[in-house]
Amino acid sequence: MSNDDEDRRTALFVPAIACAIVMILAFYPFSIGPATWIDNRFEIPHPVRETLVAFYSPIAWLCEECDPIEKAIGWYLDLWE
Repeated sequence: MSNDDEDRRTALFVPAIACAIVMILAFYPFSIGPATWIDNRFEIPHPVRETLVAFYSPIAWLCEECDPIEKAIGWYLDLWE
């Protein structure tokens, strides 16, 4: 494999990773809605519930620290009830 092929792969790989990170960060807050819907309708085993609580703890912290974010997340979660 030549250096040109490696450079081309790197040139495609870096933007793909950056795009994936941006998408994960953008969709993470929105995933709390479906998780809440599932939690309200099904019996979730305790270990899974604890994992979900830990996974969404940054959002809970933001809600505690920032009133506008708390209102926005509360409004969004009401859509899933």
